[in-house]
Amino acid sequence: MTGLVTVCGAASAGLPDDWSDLFERCRVSVEQGVPFEARGLERAPEEERLGMASAARTVKAGNRIHKLPAIKAPDALWHVPGGRFSVAITESNCTVRQRAGQRLSVDEKQDLIARFKEDRDALVAAGSHEMRIVQPGRPVQQFAFRPLRRMADGKCVISTISWTLKWLAGGTGVQPDRLCDLPER
Repeated sequence: MTGLVTVCGAASAGLPDDWSDLFERCRVSVEQGVPFEARGLERAPEEERLGMASAARTVKAGNRIHKLPAIKAPDALWHVPGGRFSVAITESNCTVRQRAGQRLSVDEKQDLIARFKEDRDALVAAGSHEMRIVQPGRPVQQFAFRPLRRMADGKCVISTISWTLKWLAGGTGVQPDRLCDLPER
């Protein structure tokens, strides 16, 4: 389950729908352990895929210092020309985020956050998922939810949306065992 996918989002009115579609593809792929559904998408340029990698670095935020790990480029990259979002897929997670060079207005971010919450609330109301309280460091804000049961392979999965003034990203990934408090299947 590796790759990167980009979907069109030229009109702001369709932005929440585009976001929700990609996020749902990610969530289903990771939760069910199935390949990411890339129907209707095509391979993106190799330089875009490789551009997602970064070396380990140290960042100072206020009086705190954060050590950020190196980021490996996805193994494959998919793209719809003109798209505003990318989906980075690895063996353990799937993340929807702004495509390089794309910016979201405050109103657009608020629309995407509201759509995430609507989709989350529907899953919680259906009885298959629960909200999670996360405490990210400032200036990052975050909402999260997860299935009520471990996956068939015994792993825990969590879905999140995170944002700052400069960026927004959301996705679904396997939690480290030490963070999984769900009973064994």
